[in-house]
Amino acid sequence: MERDSLVHKELAQAASVEVGTSLAKEQLKLLKLDVALRKLNHDLECAKDFHNKYYLFSDATDLRNVTNCVEVLGIWHRIDPTCDIEIAFHSGGGSVMAGMMLFDFISRLKTTHKVTTSVLGYSASMAAILLQAGTHRVVGKETYILLHEITGQAVGKVGEIEDTTGFLRKIQQRVVSIFMARSGGKIERAVFEKNWTREWWLDSEEMMKWGFADEVI
Repeated sequence: MERDSLVHKELAQAASVEVGTSLAKEQLKLLKLDVALRKLNHDLECAKDFHNKYYLFSDATDLRNVTNCVEVLGIWHRIDPTCDIEIAFHSGGGSVMAGMMLFDFISRLKTTHKVTTSVLGYSASMAAILLQAGTHRVVGKETYILLHEITGQAVGKVGEIEDTTGFLRKIQQRVVSIFMARSGGKIERAVFEKNWTREWWLDSEEMMKWGFADEVI
């Protein structure tokens, strides 16, 4: 009898372990499902105005904000490789290198998407350059953009400073080329380069006049 009791006890313990293992497996499945749902919700949260594909870029053009924007646009592209997208800028600008990352990404999207870039309030410096990246550029009647030469800093030996200055000049010429190309011949290079050496604010009428916008709404 004692032996039978011991056997029953061992069987009960084994059954308990088996049940515990099964519960652990189920809990693991639920945990994985929860993680997957959290990731999906995060992606949807990042994709602001998910169904309308409308992204409001309302902060500095630094690496963090640009990366967030690229991630959202990438989600939209993967979901629908031909959908219309709008990116509305309300920004004081920031890093030209981070901004050019977004500029190039928008340029890639334009091969299969109509990308509307727009301004709400104002877009200054790099944000004004990003306005030019869109397939169609839209500005509000009471909006403004600020154009100026590239800003940078150079430290170190004379040769290093000269190298940095040369690189900044190269970027500057690329930016000038972007504006000239999007102007559609409405402004001469000499006129543009003369004006943007200062803080050159343009209203919606001036943007249309010089070819830096396609539509005022």
